[in-house]
Amino acid sequence: MADFPYCSNRLKRLFRNLSLKYKFFGMFFINTLMLLTAFFLCFFICTKSYNKILYKTVAGNLSYSSDTISAAMNNIETLSSMILSDDTIQKSLTVFSDTADPVIRYNAEQELNRTLFSYYDTFRTQGISYIAVNGNKTTTCTNWYQYNLVSADFLEQMKQTAHSGNGSVKWIWESGNQDGLFLTRDIRQIKNFSLDSLGQLMIHVDIDEIVSSANTAATQYENSYYVITNDNGSVIYSSKPLTQEESASIHRFNQKNYGPVSLQGHTYFAVNGTIPDYRWHYTTLIPFDTITQSLDISLITIFLILLAASGIIILLSHIFIRSLTMHFDALNYKMMEFSKNELSIPQTAYCYQERQDEIGKLHQQFDAMMMRIQSLINTNYVNELLRKDAQLKALEAQINPHFLYNTLESINWRAKINNNQDISQMAESLGTLLRATLSNKKSLVTLACELELVRCYITIQKLRFEDELECQFTTESGLENALIPPLTIQPLIENAIHYGMEEMEEICHVFIFIKKCDSRLVIKVQNDGSVIDEHLLERLESKEIHPNGFGIGLLNINKRIQLLFGKECGLHFSNENGLATVTLIFTYKTEESQFC
Repeated sequence: MADFPYCSNRLKRLFRNLSLKYKFFGMFFINTLMLLTAFFLCFFICTKSYNKILYKTVAGNLSYSSDTISAAMNNIETLSSMILSDDTIQKSLTVFSDTADPVIRYNAEQELNRTLFSYYDTFRTQGISYIAVNGNKTTTCTNWYQYNLVSADFLEQMKQTAHSGNGSVKWIWESGNQDGLFLTRDIRQIKNFSLDSLGQLMIHVDIDEIVSSANTAATQYENSYYVITNDNGSVIYSSKPLTQEESASIHRFNQKNYGPVSLQGHTYFAVNGTIPDYRWHYTTLIPFDTITQSLDISLITIFLILLAASGIIILLSHIFIRSLTMHFDALNYKMMEFSKNELSIPQTAYCYQERQDEIGKLHQQFDAMMMRIQSLINTNYVNELLRKDAQLKALEAQINPHFLYNTLESINWRAKINNNQDISQMAESLGTLLRATLSNKKSLVTLACELELVRCYITIQKLRFEDELECQFTTESGLENALIPPLTIQPLIENAIHYGMEEMEEICHVFIFIKKCDSRLVIKVQNDGSVIDEHLLERLESKEIHPNGFGIGLLNINKRIQLLFGKECGLHFSNENGLATVTLIFTYKTEESQFC
């Protein structure tokens, strides 16, 4: 114990004498190691939690499935009661007991057969494979092929079981047959309450269909197996891939609620429950190999990701630490060089004058100290900085828009002197467009101003395309003072000309309709030669169509309109009479109405 303080002080002294780089590396290494340890601890906890959640999930599914199976079995018992009490079946079986006339017996057999098929057709979708009635010297069945597959010994056993039940429900299954579940009951005469035995009812239950239907909605695991046994370990039902011996071995597991079992060389996660009202054991088997493999693959994948992330962290740490220590090395270098020769100031490749952090301030203070010592060198250095600052300010200068307007006016004046009307119109229209685009800062402009901009744009395009472009305005009178957002109509006309001229080999027609409908201002822009996609705006908003180019402009126009006029206004797209149509809807208002 006496050596412990000595070792502790030695480690502290060793750490203090380490270079800054190794101190940073040590810090990152310890933090990374703690992070990895915390992650693996969290992974272990999550794995245990996952297993518990798996138990609860499967148990919940099993409970739902067992309740569904129990309900199906109860429905079949209800069906058997309906058949036993059916007046036609009672009368038909009584005929076979009391009458020897073959004609009467034949008619009774036909009635019995029709009634039995009627019940079968009604309940066949509820897990009924077939229904049979064994009467006095007669047997009626809805599926003779399946009925003949049952052994004579088992048929006799069912008759004896039904007779011993005195009319109560008896469930019986054929050993070794996974689908051999039957409901059997003795049919007693109701008339006069004699309760004489008229025959036996047999209902073959399609247990595989019932189990499959019950688990289709309940389970979320593929390739699950199911086993139903009674208290004695006799297998009532098991999924097809399981043998009778394997299914019987599940009964020994029934003492546990859940746990792994080994079958067919594979591990399964088994959860045990009971089917209500029947006290049958119901076990679900989920392939545990897949889950284990998935967890192993996940662990390996996470480990590889962590390994790669650790490598990236080390690389980034090296870059980060290097980016810090290099500045301290540079400061140390300047100190050593300046101490050797005070007449010269050592220079570094990095400029620290604009940095505001501690490193920058250290370098700036040291540089200021050196410059105060070397006043002449300091003067030259400041002059150089002033020269570079002047260059930066010169680069920041922007072109005055009035210079551009004056230039366009000069071009227009020159074109008029030379009698070139096309160039003059184009220069005037372009100047108007630029003034509206660069100078207008209002959120709303009058319709007259917007239409002036549109006509200037169309003038430029008609000079470009000449006779290949025709534009037609239809505007109701008195709407000149209506307020709309600036630059909302022109982009739509630009789009109409672009797509219309792209597909048209003849003249492209663009139509602009402006009218007032109640309290709405409606503007339609139509063109031939193109078709608008269905639900274009919704697809742009949902990113189903990447909103580049004009798509971004559509979204911006629609958002501006809705912000200024409400959600009920905006853009609408359609194809009307072979024309691609864009409709703008605004709330009608003017400058006077805004202040009313």
